[in-house]
This record gives sequence, C-alpha cells and structure tokens, in this order.
Amino acid sequence: MINAKYSKDKALPCLYAVLAMMIIIAMMISSCSIRFPDIKNASYYSGLEKELILPGTDFPLDEAKFRGACWAMAISRYRSDDVKWRLKEVYVNFDEYELSTQRSFWEAVLTLYPRDFVEEAKDFLLSRPMADNYKLTAMACQYLYHSDGGDSSLAFIHDYVIEHIKTQEDYDDYMNDPIFKPWIKHVYKKVQSSDYQELFDIDLGNYPHIFVVFRQNRDYPGIALIRDEKGRWIKEENEILHTRILGRSMSDMYGTITNGNTPQGIYTLLGIGLSDNVFIGPTPTIITGLPIEYPKYDFFHDHDSSLWRMSDYLDMLPPSWKENIHFHEAWYAGMAGRSEIIMHGSTILPKLYKDEPYYPLTPSLGCMTHYEKWSKNGRLIESDQQKMVDALKSCGKQEGFLVVVELDDKEEAVELEDIKDYLK
Repeated sequence: MINAKYSKDKALPCLYAVLAMMIIIAMMISSCSIRFPDIKNASYYSGLEKELILPGTDFPLDEAKFRGACWAMAISRYRSDDVKWRLKEVYVNFDEYELSTQRSFWEAVLTLYPRDFVEEAKDFLLSRPMADNYKLTAMACQYLYHSDGGDSSLAFIHDYVIEHIKTQEDYDDYMNDPIFKPWIKHVYKKVQSSDYQELFDIDLGNYPHIFVVFRQNRDYPGIALIRDEKGRWIKEENEILHTRILGRSMSDMYGTITNGNTPQGIYTLLGIGLSDNVFIGPTPTIITGLPIEYPKYDFFHDHDSSLWRMSDYLDMLPPSWKENIHFHEAWYAGMAGRSEIIMHGSTILPKLYKDEPYYPLTPSLGCMTHYEKWSKNGRLIESDQQKMVDALKSCGKQEGFLVVVELDDKEEAVELEDIKDYLK
C-alpha cells in the first residue's frame, strides 16, 4: 500500500467525488431511509432527473446546480428535448457564467447532443476566436470536429479560427498552448509510423512496466498487460495475462483537455491505493501520474530534483517514437494541468451503455477503467482490475512505469493476438 498522498487524495477526484457527495446529500434529504446510493441499480440513475437534472437546468440558473446537472446527465445518459432547449437558453447568456460553468456546458453537449449545437459552436468561435481560456476554444473546436466526422469542420476551424489567430500579437502563445497545440496537430496530421517492437521492448529500469493498448477510436476496449521488474511478462494459465480496459471519457474529448480520453504516452506508476469514491468502488486502484504532475524524483523513482524539461520526457522514448507527436500527448496533458488519471474498477451500471461498442465496460473522466461485474446485492463477481492489482502485487516492486499507446484505426476491440508478435 502506498502512502495516503498517492491513494485517497489522488483517487477521489477521478470521477467527480465532490459531485457524488452532492448526490448523496440530495437523496438523503429527499428520503431519510436512503443512506447511501445504490449505483448498481437502475432506479438510482432515474432518480437523478428529479434530484439534480431538472432543478439544475431551471431558470434563473444556479451555476453550481447546473454543473451538477451536467454531470448527472452525462453519467446517466439522460437526454430530452426539454433539457436540450434549456441548454440552448444557457448559451444565450453564455458570457455571464463562470468558466467552470461554460466548460460543463461544452462537456455535456459533447457527451449527449453531438449534432444539436453546431451553430452555437460556430458562433462561439466566430465571436471569440481568441477566447481568454484556450481550453474553451479547444472544446468548441472538438465539438465541431465530432459533429460531422471532421471534414467541413476542419475547413471552418482553419478558415475562421487558425487564420484569425495568425493575425494576433499573441499568436505564438496560442499555438504553443499545451491544450490547443497538440489538438491541432492531432486533427491535422495523420498518425506517424513508429516501431511497436521498440515500444514493447522499452526498458525504463528495474521496475514493473504496465502496457495499455487502445485503438485510435476509443469507443473500442483495449487491453492491459504487465512485465515485472526483471522484464518477464506475467502469465495466467500459460498465457500472457491481459485484462479488458477502457480509456474513453464520457465526452470522448482529446486527451490534453480536462476530463478527456486517457492520453497516450509514458506515465509513472506509483503503486496501489484505495478510493472511497462510490463510482470507483472498493477494488484497489493503481496510481499513475503524468509528467509534470509529479516532481521528477517521484516520476523517475530516483533523487533527481531538477525542474522538468521536455527533453526529460523525450529521453525515455525509443528512437522511432521521439518524433511521434501523438505519443507526446502525456507530456502536454501534464503541462496543461491534467491530473489524477489512474487505473480503477467501476460500479457504474453497465446497462446505461448497452448500445455502445465498449459495453459492458463503462467510461470515466479520462481514467483507465477495468471491466467489473457486480451482483444486484453488491457482491463482486468478476474484476479485471483486481487481476491487474494482484499481478502488480506479485512483482518485487509496486513502483514503475505505465505505457499507453494506440495501435491502429480498426473498429474493433483490441485482442492479445493483435500484439502477440511484439511480446518477446
């Protein structure tokens, strides 16, 4: 068990712990018999409409309640014409609201109404092409990019956003912003070819290495596998142990944006922790961290106390990956302030996502979520998270490194067979 600063403090915020407490309080007020939400039961999610969603989207707008409503809608997959028009009314007075409220708005419409707010996104970018908050600009661009598959939206973003930015005095600041810069590179440049054998052979010292492999389309589940501190793949029944895992956020935003998908790249591995977040559940978590999120002496598990430089990150990468801009995502995510991206289980009701390619896995706010199956009375039946925790515990150390990588653009879940040739 690692110490508290890596476990409880880091794991709680991963799935809106504060907002989860708001729900608990709201439901306790409404019924004294309810002491703790049964989030493995469909009735819990249907209750969110009355407790949080409708009150939080009513006018005059209470911004704190609105942000809670956006979260409740996302996790319960709640959609209605009534709330959609309430969201459109929110946009009418958009500039009057706090930045956190504006972020919640974009995150909610990205998650739930990916075709219905195109005009609002274009208006936002046309009227504020140099928004004070680069994150909001990236989120509005992301909305357009998702709305039509990319082509016409990319032309709009180029003509009305990028070209305008080039005329501004702070052009360099904007185009080097750790959120906006990698997003632009992500959507305008094809995936660069790198040697996967080099990556799976990576040796960052005598530490465990966990590898998480996703498709470019995060709607499809990936797999996780682990090498011990001696470089041996941990096996289960004579086959390399591999677990089902998802790196998709509820909004499917790019990885440098807060609450976006799990960024590609190299993380530190800080050991095993526990969370009292009800959506993560009681299964132990695996604590990982981005560059810059942690000091170098924690990240590299050594005594280097100097300041971070990008060369420190690039020096870890195999030769053919040093120029792969998509694999720099973890670095830029750390620069942008993303944090608390960990590996955990899930008690969220899978049936909410039964029509999604990743079912029965459940999305998060950018963490890596393992498959777990729970009985109606709360008994754990199956847990890929526990498998990975046990595998890490079997190593001589629990500190090490995590490698997250996208494999290709196939529209199917990753299987061990897809990477078996690289696992020597």
